[in-house]
Amino acid sequence: MLLTSRNNSSVGKIAEPDEIIKIGRLYGAIEMDLKMEFRQLTPFEYTEMDGTEFKRDVKKSVKTLNRGAIKWSKSAVADAYIDAKDKAMLLLDIMGATRDPLFDERIHRQTILDEIEITNDVLMRANITIDSTADTYTYLIRSAAKRIATIQSWDMRDEEIIS
Repeated sequence: MLLTSRNNSSVGKIAEPDEIIKIGRLYGAIEMDLKMEFRQLTPFEYTEMDGTEFKRDVKKSVKTLNRGAIKWSKSAVADAYIDAKDKAMLLLDIMGATRDPLFDERIHRQTILDEIEITNDVLMRANITIDSTADTYTYLIRSAAKRIATIQSWDMRDEEIIS
């Protein structure tokens, strides 16, 4: 199936539902891992080592997503393009259209490579936002942990003054 849309002068190809399910499973598994990582990092028990370990685990997950996205797009985009091309050729044959003898077949290969590059770019940018979100989250947890420590130190001083 071929669906097209104009976006920044590029034509987007949509992969078959089976292929979308494959990439969805990868993102779903990583999502579960990241949820666990985010839940484990709390301001009440935060240490710099925890923050560093959290960032390392998130970067590892993002790298896994990037590798999976590249592998997926190479197969899914090419398959979607070839399927759409075959369907279009069949319809043109049914209509009785003749092939232009001057048409360069290498255009198809270059188009597939361009679409793979566009798809990879979109997925990589999405994956990078995961990393930046984790950095922001770590910063906020660290700030909250410092404020909690400050409040707790005031409580300790108040108890000493009262005693």
